[in-house]
Amino acid sequence: MKINEIIKKKRKELGLTQEEIATALNVSTPAVNKWETGNSYPDITQLPSLARLLKIDINTLLDFQKEISREEMGEIVNRISEIGYVDFDKAYAIAIEALYEYPNNDELAVSIVGVLKGLLMMVPVDNPEAVHSKIDEILMKVIESQDIQSKSYAAQMLVVDALQKKNFEDAKMYLEKIPEIRFDKKPLELSVYRAQENDSAALELIEKEIFSFSNKLESYLFNLHEIASKKNNLEDMAYYRNLLIDFTRLFGINDYIPCIIEFRENILAGDRDKMLDSIEKLTTELEKPLGSEIKKIYEHVPMKNKNQQFTNTMIQSILIQISKDEETRCLMEDPRFLKLVAKYDEVS
Repeated sequence: MKINEIIKKKRKELGLTQEEIATALNVSTPAVNKWETGNSYPDITQLPSLARLLKIDINTLLDFQKEISREEMGEIVNRISEIGYVDFDKAYAIAIEALYEYPNNDELAVSIVGVLKGLLMMVPVDNPEAVHSKIDEILMKVIESQDIQSKSYAAQMLVVDALQKKNFEDAKMYLEKIPEIRFDKKPLELSVYRAQENDSAALELIEKEIFSFSNKLESYLFNLHEIASKKNNLEDMAYYRNLLIDFTRLFGINDYIPCIIEFRENILAGDRDKMLDSIEKLTTELEKPLGSEIKKIYEHVPMKNKNQQFTNTMIQSILIQISKDEETRCLMEDPRFLKLVAKYDEVS
């Protein structure tokens, strides 16, 4: 975006007139009009004042964006994640510094937001409200991005946040921001690889698509089981549970989904011993390295190793939630459950 477009866009966002900008900067209204039409530019000495007036930094005003590779982005995001489990404040400072250094890199912004959201769920934070406020500010900026993928990710996160707050109108509004993808180029891309006899690229593409589709289908099946469970429809619950177990066996990476279903069904049955059996199975599955039981169908998909600290913190969060929920807090009286809590308190 050119400087004239930025000035006009930010001025309108703030509800300012060209005359108000001119008065604040001690220039003429026609001068501001020329800035916005691109017929002339602000003097370099006016840039700091103009940026402050538009509530942006000079880098953003000049659309200054350092080049950064995907590998460098990955390093920044991984560093924030790893440090965050030990020192959230330090990780947050690194995140804000990165966002300031690359103010117009929306892909980096949504990646950092994703990590911060995960850390907020996993580790204690002194002032979570301030962090949530900053996250909202970032997402509201990225949702207007020209980068379709970043815009979509930002909208998805805002939809989830709105649903958690039961703000359904906002959820629908953000949902409308997600572009409809009307053409899938992957089949044609596959055809190109096959024509070139590039089998390695073809296999990776196919397996990534199966992996992505499997995750989506698994989520739908899980929701079908949840709906049946809410209605206490035992026949449908059994049907979707068995379907999910078979599906996970064929296409899943780790077999923790059946453990979650088993646990929830044992809650409904009020069977404390079986609830504990399910929790122990779940923690065992979550501790397994990603891809340790990988299916042959994904052997060409690059798998990133799990962060053990992340896994331990996630399990600890699950156990804390179980201890607080009305239906499961009775487990706090059981030595087996207390032993599990102590184990993950010790390693976290």
